[in-house]
Amino acid sequence: MAVAVAWCIACAGVLPGWAASYSWTNTTAVLTNWNIASQWEPPLDFPHAAGDVANLTNDFTGAQMIYLNQSSITAGVLNIGDVNNTHGVIITNNATAGTLVFDNMGSVGQVNQSSGSFGDTLAVPVQLVAGLAVSNASASKALTISGVI
Repeated sequence: MAVAVAWCIACAGVLPGWAASYSWTNTTAVLTNWNIASQWEPPLDFPHAAGDVANLTNDFTGAQMIYLNQSSITAGVLNIGDVNNTHGVIITNNATAGTLVFDNMGSVGQVNQSSGSFGDTLAVPVQLVAGLAVSNASASKALTISGVI
């Protein structure tokens, strides 16, 4: 009986409390889509579920323009910013009007800009499930949220 219950839970995809952490791997100048798994580590998926952590913190050698190319992308935490103050990250929309949903599984969602950030922008609509804590560790560069919240 226990095996059957475990199998039913696994088959239904009901694994409460399961979230993943992903790190952006592309460092060169890029115009690309968020949902390309090969640009994230681990490369099998991309952040799109409640509680997921999206790390867009690298030593970028070119500006990063990342499109939300589906109706919504969900994450619990977004860590953003170049590590050496040389290139910015812009999260925006292309032809699809995507929304960035912050759902941190009952906790407040987070956006954390790194101290080495060149200045980063969220130019997409933002939806909050349980509030949003915004932190900017950069002494001189702005974190801009220009989408409707």
